[in-house]
Amino acid sequence: MEDEPTLLRIRAPVKIFGDIHGQVHELNRFFETFGPPSDDMPNGDIEFTNYLFLGDYVDRGSKSVETLLLLFALKLKYPDNILLLRGSH
Repeated sequence: MEDEPTLLRIRAPVKIFGDIHGQVHELNRFFETFGPPSDDMPNGDIEFTNYLFLGDYVDRGSKSVETLLLLFALKLKYPDNILLLRGSH
């Protein structure tokens, strides 16, 4: 992530996720509703869809560590399609 540019050029289609604030159950609900990043066929969309997370991954919710670990794991698995912005914390 250190080598990624400060200004991102993102190709469409993209799924945009707002501030999560440690609410891992909300993140999982988004994935249940709209589909998770996956390369499993026939429903996987990670090859042609980017996932943009706008930051503020921790605080407020009781699952901040779990939220961060899930997002970092997704970033490791799909480094070009999972985009993590810093947010305000």
